[in-house]
Amino acid sequence: MEEAKPIHPESLEQPTPALISEAILFVQQIYATYGWYILGSVILGLYVWSKVKPHYEKWRKQKEDDEYAAKVHKNPDLYRARQEAIVAARLRMQEEHDRMAKVKAERAKELEDQKREDWIARQSGSGGQRLGNQQNISNTEPQPGPSKKKSSSFKPEYNPLMGAGSSGGYRPQKRGCPGGGCGKK
Repeated sequence: MEEAKPIHPESLEQPTPALISEAILFVQQIYATYGWYILGSVILGLYVWSKVKPHYEKWRKQKEDDEYAAKVHKNPDLYRARQEAIVAARLRMQEEHDRMAKVKAERAKELEDQKREDWIARQSGSGGQRLGNQQNISNTEPQPGPSKKKSSSFKPEYNPLMGAGSSGGYRPQKRGCPGGGCGKK
């Protein structure tokens, strides 16, 4: 009898095709041999491009302007249509700006009227509540919580963040000359 051939291969990993592995090795050899030259060329190319780019942009813009001028020379209605579109866009933007300015002016006038009313109410003494005033006109019920003012055993001018008071606190020694010298004989 013949031996049965296995259905599955011994290894489930796909071998890398020879063409791809040779291409990868070729690129690695090029980088290993000429890597610094490639890096220098890229840096030099970027430097030259940064110097040439403004001139290229100017040339390209001039070319586009010349092409547009040629189109307008052949068809003057194109220029007129473009100018009318620009004027219409400016009018739309101006109308939007005017509308926003009107809304802002109305808000400013309302705010000014509110300030004036508040000022008149403060002057007549009928409006507003001063800070620290315990009487609340709308709520006549007593406030919950302690009603006595807590007394402090500290002096009223005491502030714990100011230091230890009149004792002066810790002061380090004056720094002398290292080694005890300093020119004394």
